[in-house]
Amino acid sequence: MFPRSGKSRTELVSEIDWTKKGVVPPVRNQGKVGTCYIFSTLDMISSRWAMKGNPAVNLSVEQVADCLAVAPDLFSDSLACGINGGLPYAVFRYIKKVGGVTTEEMYPYCVGSGTCKPCAPPGYDPEVCERYPLNDCDKADSCPAILDTSQFVQGLMVSTWTDVIPEEETIANVLETEGPLTCAVDASDLQLYKRGIIVPDRCRPYDLNHACLLVGYGVDRNVSYWKVKNSWGSQFGEDGYYRIARGIGACGIHRYVSTVTLE
Repeated sequence: MFPRSGKSRTELVSEIDWTKKGVVPPVRNQGKVGTCYIFSTLDMISSRWAMKGNPAVNLSVEQVADCLAVAPDLFSDSLACGINGGLPYAVFRYIKKVGGVTTEEMYPYCVGSGTCKPCAPPGYDPEVCERYPLNDCDKADSCPAILDTSQFVQGLMVSTWTDVIPEEETIANVLETEGPLTCAVDASDLQLYKRGIIVPDRCRPYDLNHACLLVGYGVDRNVSYWKVKNSWGSQFGEDGYYRIARGIGACGIHRYVSTVTLE
């Protein structure tokens, strides 16, 4: 595991919103499968790519979902079960190992809408990941038939990754200085969310079950908040985003935050 990111603290600006800086790719919809960890991780990588002066492109979630399965055990930071869930570290390692990732345009997302039926990725372990949910899979929709490494985004390479010290002031500092960050929450309070700042009601801070992208923070009517990008489509919440109370460990948002460095 790489060391935790916790740079010397500086006085925070009152508000930051990376969506206003043109580096966050458009909101997408994961559909009815467990690919949130891939969406959040690739969106962070795309944001860092854009911060280097490149377009904020949607990277291919389908490539990672179809091609990545690593399941040593349920407690490994390398856990990846394709469309059945996983962790950001597995996505970082996969991209570094294969040498890159292609765009949504070149390898479109289809499994969330049910318009394709890829077979389970090589290495998929049903004892750890549970039964692969797609019956009658089609090899023509699967990674070996579709992946073309010559279509990887030229120059986009993952260098290192790290988790951020689980303190909200530290997370805000890293968000301000490094860019958008992956995070995990208990999504119970998101189900009926429409707008405004979520002050936790049902969620549990130790039951992390959904990955998202931290893109900003601020204060509204004396309530400090995080701004978070979701992967439930632009009709969700505030144009695909939600705001949640900051400074109280709301829904465990501070517990599993990751950052990445590109080459």
